[in-house]
Amino acid sequence: MPKTPRNDHFKQVFTVQQETELVEHILDLERRFYGITPLDARRFAFELAEHLQLDHPFNKTAKLIGNDWLSGFKKRNTQFSIRAPEPTSIARAAGFNKLQVQKFFDVLRSVLEANNIQPDQIYNINETGINSVPVPRKILAEKCKKQVGRIVSTERGFNVTAVCGISAAGSYTPPFFLFPRQRMNTLFMRGCSPGAVGYANGSGWMDPDHFVKYLDHFINHMKSGPNKKILLILDNHNSHRTLAAITKARQTNIIMVSLPPHTSHRLQPLDCTVFGSLKHQYARECDLWHTNNPGSRVSLYDIVGMFSRAFLHVATMEKAVKGFQTTGIYPFNNEIFSDECFRPAEVTDVLVNEETESPIPANNFPDDHQPETENLFKEPQPSCSYTSFKDIILKVSPKPKSDARKNTNQNSQKKVSRAQHAEELTSSPFKDQLIAKEAEKKQSTKTVKRKLTENGEGKLHTRKRKNRGKESRRSFK
Repeated sequence: MPKTPRNDHFKQVFTVQQETELVEHILDLERRFYGITPLDARRFAFELAEHLQLDHPFNKTAKLIGNDWLSGFKKRNTQFSIRAPEPTSIARAAGFNKLQVQKFFDVLRSVLEANNIQPDQIYNINETGINSVPVPRKILAEKCKKQVGRIVSTERGFNVTAVCGISAAGSYTPPFFLFPRQRMNTLFMRGCSPGAVGYANGSGWMDPDHFVKYLDHFINHMKSGPNKKILLILDNHNSHRTLAAITKARQTNIIMVSLPPHTSHRLQPLDCTVFGSLKHQYARECDLWHTNNPGSRVSLYDIVGMFSRAFLHVATMEKAVKGFQTTGIYPFNNEIFSDECFRPAEVTDVLVNEETESPIPANNFPDDHQPETENLFKEPQPSCSYTSFKDIILKVSPKPKSDARKNTNQNSQKKVSRAQHAEELTSSPFKDQLIAKEAEKKQSTKTVKRKLTENGEGKLHTRKRKNRGKESRRSFK
């Protein structure tokens, strides 16, 4: 006869309806990226029982419910489980909001309709870092062993940047590599896939000059021209928003559309369907390399070969096509994301003035938009009249809401930069803004040089250098 679980000996404290509302509140906190731990859930349930003045067997000294109740609660409500969350920055949670996403789809719709863009003309490009020490995969090991190791080359490793591109029709562009070296060595490209190119720029990260070189590489393979326009979707990195890049794209009939900041995890096809599998396959290639070369370290000459083998294995037409479908880019679907996807952004939502794109002061908030300032869990308060059990839940554990941003320094004269959003980078207004910025930079540089000349600082530095040379020659004699 099976043994009866211990928690079945106790009387159920909350009703079925109350537990249903409790589960919904816990899952709502998780959707907002403010999920609670098992210990918080036990404390939360105790405070609810105290507010309702229920007859319960819980520990009033520790103000905590036991693990038996939590175990039974999980068995009665199978729609949730204990999971390990992925760290998510506030910028990413707040950046993916309904307003920014809708702006992106409005820009995308206007470009698609105005230029009659077909799926073989829609491309997405993005950079990814290739580390010589990837995250190790799971292995078989002794059970209950405290620490399990796997050989890697070094403690931290070094990064090489790879730029990949895919189209809505399922095609791929050959990779473009950037190496952290001052001089390029052809041996760095050993084992590369056909059509791939590489450059060295010292840092190994994308910069404005090498992005123009990537555009030349992209144009060489995509064959854009007067009769074939290309829609290029990319993030809003500073290297993509330069006058040289915009001019090059306009000359070759490339329409560049930028994604809103901190939304690439949802709106970038490469991030959604390709890069995850690519990194996993690259880690597998690294493990195989270490197995076949015991005692050796991965060098800069081995990175491209391992990455290219992983790329050829992962670069399937299905992944490329699915990437554009899941983001709603093609086929065009501006309703691809439900309201639940924007829940994390509600925590930091503030009313925005459409003309200036600046937050409205806190005293201008309507009553139903006042930010919550209570802690996530409060000490039990004296009982009072509530209309429903849900009101008690919100009193004990209010939904997280940030305060409205205020200008703390009223005398600050610093120039506030305008918030970035999705836009057509190759449009004439954006190009005119870049030209105006370049002219302003040149004018400020001339002003600084003129001031230095008037103060005689340039002559002073020259005189010091000449005297320093004479003194060194005298000391040598």
